[in-house]
Amino acid sequence: METLFLKLLNMGIAAGWVILAVMLLRILLRKAPKAVRCALWILVGIRLVCPFSIESVLSLIPSQETVPGEIMMAGKPEIDSGIRVLDDAVNPAIAASLSPEPHASVNPMQIVVFLASRLWAAGLAALLFYALASYVRLRRKVAAAMCFRENIWLCDAVRSPFILGILSPRIYLPSDLEEPQIGCVIAHEKAHLRRRDHWWKPLGFLLLSVYWFQPLCWAAYILLCRDIELACDEYVVKRMGDAQKKTYANALLSCSLDSQGLSGCPLAFGEVGIKERIKGILSYKKPTLWIVAAAAIACIVTAVCFLTDPAESKNSDNIYGARYTVAEVLYDAPWYNAAYAPENAPDFVFTPEGELLQRNFGGVMGNNPVWNMVGVFHESSLTGEGLLRFFAPAREALPGSQAHVGEETGNGAGETETGESPQGQEAGMDAVGLSREARELLESAEQVWRVDSGRKSGSAYRGMTGYFVVRTDRNEVLLAACYGEAGMEEGHPMEGEHSMEEYSGEHIRWLWRVERQADAGDTMYLAALIASMSSDRNPQIFALYESDTMPDRLLAGYLDDSGRRGFALFLKDSSSGGGWKIKGFGPIQSDTPKKGQAFALNEAFGHVTIGEEWNLGHSVTIAASNSGDLASVTAEAGGRTQEVSAGGNSVPDMFVFEWSRVLTTEEAEAVRVRYYNALGEEIGLPFTE
Repeated sequence: METLFLKLLNMGIAAGWVILAVMLLRILLRKAPKAVRCALWILVGIRLVCPFSIESVLSLIPSQETVPGEIMMAGKPEIDSGIRVLDDAVNPAIAASLSPEPHASVNPMQIVVFLASRLWAAGLAALLFYALASYVRLRRKVAAAMCFRENIWLCDAVRSPFILGILSPRIYLPSDLEEPQIGCVIAHEKAHLRRRDHWWKPLGFLLLSVYWFQPLCWAAYILLCRDIELACDEYVVKRMGDAQKKTYANALLSCSLDSQGLSGCPLAFGEVGIKERIKGILSYKKPTLWIVAAAAIACIVTAVCFLTDPAESKNSDNIYGARYTVAEVLYDAPWYNAAYAPENAPDFVFTPEGELLQRNFGGVMGNNPVWNMVGVFHESSLTGEGLLRFFAPAREALPGSQAHVGEETGNGAGETETGESPQGQEAGMDAVGLSREARELLESAEQVWRVDSGRKSGSAYRGMTGYFVVRTDRNEVLLAACYGEAGMEEGHPMEGEHSMEEYSGEHIRWLWRVERQADAGDTMYLAALIASMSSDRNPQIFALYESDTMPDRLLAGYLDDSGRRGFALFLKDSSSGGGWKIKGFGPIQSDTPKKGQAFALNEAFGHVTIGEEWNLGHSVTIAASNSGDLASVTAEAGGRTQEVSAGGNSVPDMFVFEWSRVLTTEEAEAVRVRYYNALGEEIGLPFTE
């Protein structure tokens, strides 16, 4: 129910903008045919009914989704109204009062949404009950009515004519209605039937019942009822002379009713806006052609601008809280002979907390579908032009290097220095192989962030130092992978303000344009769930893993308060709108130096195997490593061996091996995980008693 409520809340907010537009147009088009007003209210109904809409650059709706669907599980709940002033005023208050605490068992926003959804359901039920009770009471009131002719009935108990019924509507008239007025009244009620108003008004009340929490919907329903009557009056009197108009106006005046409150069923002749209706009847003039044309154009423009959602850029001003995929390779350092294409390039998550997670699908960075944390975003003072100095000809990129660069001694990729850039020979590229498009994108940078890799110093090969993340003035996001000398002097400030810039021989190896995807990562709340079940108050998640073979489950690797590695299993919580709830957590047992102990920060390798006891349909082995020299990992169990490769750019790494069945206790205890460097040498040999 919470998910449904949030969806309706967002639809109601979007419809509010349409209602405001229609209110304004009612004033501007007061001389236009009244049927145009009813057509405009149809646009409001479409916005309230359709759960989706197309995107358009002409849309005037500020935001597609003001209240994000994942707000219940967010570590920092925020709205996105599309109005920055409003967001800046509201979001700090929401975050201050409703952000989850590490020790809390539930997110406060879950409680708020839960209570709000129940209140909404109660309001919906109350209004529907009111409509049903009103209908039953009116049915009893006209039970003694007598048929006048066809579907027209006379009743002593009614004071004003109205239509009752949806599938088989009847016109009810007061028994004491004077003969000259009967023709006018019947003409008016039949106009309602021709226009199907006995359908539209109940539908309007049903929508009001669903969206009762939106104040503008109440105003819209009242104005809809008024415009329905005005349109019917106009439909009837446009064929009348002045004398007939006066008779019609007198009939309306004699049948006028005091305010009867909201009604979802009957269409009463003298129900609303008597004064306005009489003035309109007596002063009616056929609208000119240009007014009709202007009104039609206004309807079309309103539909285009308010029935569509804004064509938001894939990359918004806030780059966090989403997954990004490589859409285009803008640059490959020309002195390497291994390259990436969008199809096999890594995926990235920019978490709401400003962390960069990465998973690899092949290539020189390895093949590991587990999300591993690369590092934390830090704002950089570099401009786009400043980044250009990280692109250099081959012989300038790694001073003193005459042969191998990149990972050739670390991953066996066989990449060698080629000297002159083959890309630079292509049309439109400069001496370092940077295309004109790539250079222009860099020069349009509005914001630059730096993400330092967690790689340890002392590695045997030159490798990755981290990333530059760039947001351009067109809200495009670029990711620049930086490589350089990994053997730094002792005490190098890896986490310092300019650690990447000071990295010896650092250069940009790849420049990618990335696109924002729909799903987001939120490690802060997942960490809070772990803390809610343990004595650790500040667990740090470093890896996430999802799989089609484990639907509705999420594995996370985390670091506890004491520096020990552990894992947590989360289950999809359908009752809270598809968020995550924690199933449990446990330690990753150390392979070195003492097998079976908890995996600590200064220990390189460890693994654990889980299965049926965790409600999994098959066994899963989770391995973790702190080594920057790691190139591949194998796991052996039940006569089967699996292997994944590691790029070494994420420390720590997590690797997940799924087995095709539930392993026996003996098989699970006998699982053997081996770790290899790029030379094929086994490292981290298990401790033997």
